[in-house]
Amino acid sequence: MVEVGGWDPYNVTEDADLGIRLAAWGYRVDVIDSTTWEEATPQLMPWIRQRTRWIKGYLVTAAVNLRRPARWLRHNGGRAALTMVGLIVGTPANFLLYPVTLAFTLCAWLLGPLVQIRLPHDLLVLGLTNLVVMNVLMIITSGIAAWRRYNWRIGIFAVFLPVYWLLHAAAAWRAAYQLIFDPHRWEKTPHGLGEDYQDSMVDNHGLAHTARQ
Repeated sequence: MVEVGGWDPYNVTEDADLGIRLAAWGYRVDVIDSTTWEEATPQLMPWIRQRTRWIKGYLVTAAVNLRRPARWLRHNGGRAALTMVGLIVGTPANFLLYPVTLAFTLCAWLLGPLVQIRLPHDLLVLGLTNLVVMNVLMIITSGIAAWRRYNWRIGIFAVFLPVYWLLHAAAAWRAAYQLIFDPHRWEKTPHGLGEDYQDSMVDNHGLAHTARQ
């Protein structure tokens, strides 16, 4: 890590920054076949702040690395460019555009007969098909993955994915605002229920009392 200059202390998503930096220096970033027990925060506003931090870090990582896009492409090659565009740039872009495309598609179909929106019929059909088919496919694949990893009671929550995307969109627009007006702000957020649950179990069994600072 020292060889590649460490991570950017002003980037609030340090793993994305460091992963790109390591890959640019010729190292391979891979995935270990293991299980992480880190839990997502269960409360809405901490969750929004957490996703805001992550998405803002992606935006900062893209901005830093693509200051000279032609030079970056020559140094890193086409495969790295696909990763940069598809993941680092594409993730926040998708979240930012999701409510816009969703609203446009719904308004075009609901208000089209009233206000005579001048768009090709095939384009409207394509937009609605993409909206329905892609969301259904994401729900099915996510539900199957959760079912196989946990159980069907977890898998059925995949039907709420469209709401999940809207929450991500709120975090993405919040991240875009912070990128302009408060780019280095680090919003610390809690992770999951594990620690609180373990503390309550200890208290309930009379084994110890955990003092909260």
